Amino acid sequence: MNHLDQARFHTFLADHAAEGRDPQLYSVHGQTLFAKYAMSGSLCTSAYVFSIRRGKGERAPKYEGSFPANDLEVFDIGAGWKAMAIELPSFWSVDEQMAKIIAAEAKLMELTA
Repeated sequence: MNHLDQARFHTFLADHAAEGRDPQLYSVHGQTLFAKYAMSGSLCTSAYVFSIRRGKGERAPKYEGSFPANDLEVFDIGAGWKAMAIELPSFWSVDEQMAKIIAAEAKLMELTA
């Protein structure tokens, strides 16, 4: 990934993680990409983002479970908040990864409407 693509993708992720956006990408201190681990515990080349659909309240309740490792799996955080795991293969282009996030967010909105 060249520098221009990297900057464009970072801006895209930051925009999709903006406070108040619905759905919103899960972010921890600005980190929106999370590593994927194989069943053996080894690190994979793919990464995950998690899109969250707002429920009741200003903030999602504390989530006690583990985040799923299945692409496009929807899980309940609590109080009506739903999230979807989105796998981003490292060999995909930035445009393919952004398109997948947009399509997955639309699917999450449809499933939780």
